[in-house]
Amino acid sequence: MRKSKVSTKIDADYVNQKYIKFLSSISIEFRFSLNCLLSWIHLWRQSRFDHNATLQAFEIVEQHTELQTLLLEQLLNWRLAPYEIDPHASSVSLNVDFHYQKLRKFQYSLAIEFKSCLNRTSHLTQLWRQGQLDRSATIVALKEIEQNAKRQSQLLEKLLNWDFAPHEDHELSHELSIKA
Repeated sequence: MRKSKVSTKIDADYVNQKYIKFLSSISIEFRFSLNCLLSWIHLWRQSRFDHNATLQAFEIVEQHTELQTLLLEQLLNWRLAPYEIDPHASSVSLNVDFHYQKLRKFQYSLAIEFKSCLNRTSHLTQLWRQGQLDRSATIVALKEIEQNAKRQSQLLEKLLNWDFAPHEDHELSHELSIKA
């Protein structure tokens, strides 16, 4: 028996274009959230650590930490549906799946660090809500939250700069072996 191969070429630029379109909306939300958080911490400092400003700052931090957690999950779960690649496909080709795996591998360590910042920020807001932070600990906590947000901004830039297009031939291919 001889085997023949049937090849389906998928333009990697198309997949990359879809990914960039997805990133364009999610990146705006991410950046807005991080900038809002940093702005509130800046306003809190300008208020000379006023109690009402502290309360508002922690409420904003909590809201945006929850939002960023949801946005990160959306980013990490992005995939094209098979019909978006090929209207006749019932599953994504092995080659396209390979590129998804490369994306996940790229995202993995960055996402762990991003989540670590989110978790630490969330923990600090919980400590504050439970009344476990005195005035000086609150100041330290908000400074740490600010540093976390700045680090998250750096990580976000890296997460958003993935390119689906393989640099060799700009095509994703799928080969089926058929026994003849």
